[in-house]
Amino acid sequence: MVPLSRTGTSLSPNPRTVSKTQHIFSQSQQSLTCQIHLGLLHEPYALAPYGHLASYNCLVSCFTTVPLDITPNPLPVPRRSKHVRIVV
Repeated sequence: MVPLSRTGTSLSPNPRTVSKTQHIFSQSQQSLTCQIHLGLLHEPYALAPYGHLASYNCLVSCFTTVPLDITPNPLPVPRRSKHVRIVV
């Protein structure tokens, strides 16, 4: 094997290749990111039918934690049927 310095050639980055590589890396990084904690996916799950990606632990905490800012409404809100115009 001949050292590169003895061959007289130099390795200079091709701007077009660098740009393509950065674009591919950016897309890959987005697809490996948890959409809840915005970090690297760990035990990824896709939510049907839209395909949102999230880590397993993030999904568990989202579905088991009660939000603190939601207060129960003491009075029931009348609902209307979509097909009949009466209060249900």
